Amino acid sequence: CGNVSGGAEDEGEAEAGWIEGAAILLSVICVVLVTAFNDWSKEKQFRGLQSRIELEQRFAVVRNGNVIQIPVAEMVVGDMAQVKY
Repeated sequence: CGNVSGGAEDEGEAEAGWIEGAAILLSVICVVLVTAFNDWSKEKQFRGLQSRIELEQRFAVVRNGNVIQIPVAEMVVGDMAQVKY
């Protein structure tokens, strides 16, 4: 009698064993998707901030003997930067 009931329990566990694997797989997929979305969102915010800094930040340079204020993005080779302390 002991062997018969033990075998029935093993069969029940074997049939329901795929549920554990599926739950683990689903949770891993959820974590990966949430992490990817979070990274994408932070990268988008960083790029927006970076472009805002490049457009708004002005720098004093000497170009052709004249001191002018230009956005950082417009600096070219040959500009002499005026450094203030």
